[in-house]
Amino acid sequence: MPQANRTYVRRYWPAVYMALDEADLDYEDMMLMALATISAEAGDFDITVREYVSRCNTSEEARAAGHYFDMYDSRGDLGNRGAPDGYMYRGGGAMQLTGRYNYSEIGKVLGLPLEEKPELIENPVVSARALALFLSRRKMEINAALRNRDYSKARRLVNGGAHGLDEFQSTYLRGMSLIGKG
Repeated sequence: MPQANRTYVRRYWPAVYMALDEADLDYEDMMLMALATISAEAGDFDITVREYVSRCNTSEEARAAGHYFDMYDSRGDLGNRGAPDGYMYRGGGAMQLTGRYNYSEIGKVLGLPLEEKPELIENPVVSARALALFLSRRKMEINAALRNRDYSKARRLVNGGAHGLDEFQSTYLRGMSLIGKG
């Protein structure tokens, strides 16, 4: 991850590794999966970051009115119920957890009130544990996709789409090369 901020890596990698270890995901393929996900979602390794306003999440009309993330407000597939859900449950953390449903579900498993306090995703330990939980829930499918070198599917299993696929794949393959498997 040449774009990663070394200060962030030193500060946050221990939390990520601890979370992966706790979830029995501390093996090469899954650690590379986590790093590639972070690279695609929080390229500089700031796993505490929240999603920025962009044309993908905020309409021009809403931006002019100072209402951000309106394109997420009523997305039922995310469990959002209208304003201000788009803003409250915007992407956050190492994997950019998005939507009321995901905040609620991950929060329940982690024993944290993420739905009531979505800002908790900005805590590096919470962020890392959310990433590990998300990966562990799809562990078998991710392992199969990685074995088959289907990086698009591996990315989709976490992101739901192809956003950041190029960065994800190049980071994963660079990591494989560095550990002598590329």
